[in-house]
Amino acid sequence: MKKIRKISITAVLLPLMLIFAMFTALGCDLLNDDLNDTALKSAIAEAKGLLNSTETSSDGSDVLPGLYWATDYNKGILQTAITTAEGVLDTAETQAALDAALATLRTAINTFKGKRTLVQQPQGGDPNENTRNIRGTITLTNIPAPNNRPTVFIQASEGPGLSFSTYESDLTEISLSEVPNNQTEAELNWSIPVSENENIPEDVQFSLYITPAGTTNFLRIGLFEKGWVIEIPENRDVGDLGTYSIGTVILTGTITVDFGGDTVPRVQIRAYSSNYDYDFTGYTELASPAAGASWTIVIPSYPNQHSLYFTVSGLRSNGAELFWEIYEPDQEIVAKNSNISGININLGTISRGNYLGDLSGTITLTDIKNPQQTVYIDTHYNSSIIDLSGVSDTQATLNWSVPIYENDYYFGSANIYLEVLESGSSKSFTIYLGDYYFDLDTLDTPIDLGTVSLWNPEVPRNTTPLTANTWVNGEIGDNGGIDWYTISVSSGTYNLWWNDSYAGDKTKTADIFVDVYRGTPENLTMIWSNEDSAWSSPLSFTVNSTGTVYVRVTPYDSGTYGIVYSTANTRPSL
Repeated sequence: MKKIRKISITAVLLPLMLIFAMFTALGCDLLNDDLNDTALKSAIAEAKGLLNSTETSSDGSDVLPGLYWATDYNKGILQTAITTAEGVLDTAETQAALDAALATLRTAINTFKGKRTLVQQPQGGDPNENTRNIRGTITLTNIPAPNNRPTVFIQASEGPGLSFSTYESDLTEISLSEVPNNQTEAELNWSIPVSENENIPEDVQFSLYITPAGTTNFLRIGLFEKGWVIEIPENRDVGDLGTYSIGTVILTGTITVDFGGDTVPRVQIRAYSSNYDYDFTGYTELASPAAGASWTIVIPSYPNQHSLYFTVSGLRSNGAELFWEIYEPDQEIVAKNSNISGININLGTISRGNYLGDLSGTITLTDIKNPQQTVYIDTHYNSSIIDLSGVSDTQATLNWSVPIYENDYYFGSANIYLEVLESGSSKSFTIYLGDYYFDLDTLDTPIDLGTVSLWNPEVPRNTTPLTANTWVNGEIGDNGGIDWYTISVSSGTYNLWWNDSYAGDKTKTADIFVDVYRGTPENLTMIWSNEDSAWSSPLSFTVNSTGTVYVRVTPYDSGTYGIVYSTANTRPSL
């Protein structure tokens, strides 16, 4: 599992604002993503969990009892759907594109579920034969009818709060397909695969998640009652994890809020339990809600009563956060196992505070086209157009400025990036320029953002061909730095390695991300997206025809790196 090493300044600071007042009630789940891609991310996680909990076989004869299998062909179809969805996740320009990708991936998931097969346990069989899987049983109650059943996942981590990277997947589905239609309680087997080249730790912490039918919510039921960690026995069977309800409670109500008198482009509402034992977040998002707009949130049901509170986030259409508020009802809202209606959240008008001045400076733009692009400079909170009207060349040094208000200044920093709209097209792309800190004394001090190309970073140019088994050394800078490589391919599997400061031989200074595409420069299909390490094991892809694969390198940290490919499974020597 890859760790996320870059988060927005806003995402870091918001929880800190209230940590002393809310620490015992609020967990890290309060962090809000900048993108409205929760549903698609959840579906991708579900699809990966399905793949990783399904063995590859031609007829199932070589698969152990209690495990699912599918043909390599059917697994390949789902993997292609995942790869396509991940590409949309990074490049979608509209919410409609994300929704369409979600619908396509959901169809692929449902098709794959119908293709995979569970191997039944024969009489006298030994369910403990597979030592590369941690497994056990769990009893689920309040199981709905088939058309309303949630997707259930089990997750393992190594010790309190630590990701367990030795597992092939963060989330593994516990299938409900074998539960009869009218049955509401069942004891089910579960099995989490472990990578062949990793050791299983001595003890592991387990958690249970559900995604209710028809929702994008991803709900954690909580930690299992057998303790903070469970010791893993030699036979890898941890036994029964206990009984847990997967029933849900539906919350409904209205929301009234505006931002300085203007409609808020995106409003996110999250429901929390004030009882820390019930660690969950129910979530919904509304687009430009009018006063009194209706909302619905699904949360888990629990045997004991617990009171609720809510957080409300206002976002710009690009995901930049405008405000974040906690809403605690005047009259306590108590949840247990029954639906609750009439929760009316009225925040009124949220003010951004007084105008403080402009954050401003200069920027040198290259690759200015004719007709010209439309270029916005964005500080996460606000944006302004960079005036290109007097520019007749392909390069120019220009002034920029963006207004700052009190609530913006509170955070003392700005995530600055460019939004570029191609002339005569609805397509746009973003160039991230970095985080810049300011205070009242330095607010009027000009910031030089350096030289930035307006070439679309998704379109290859100045490509360097890679030769099999031959390392190529590169050097990459910040401010939209991109290196493109090509690989001439025919049918077969190709393995890609790179050497950087994050994972390598310690001689390189850059930390890079790598994307892999297939197609033509004007029409690329993503194979791999935003991968940050391929030193110990390669990034592999399979092609079925002759053509060109494009490899894009972008920096997390600037500096030097190396990259190589091979059709063999062994990394070429440096």
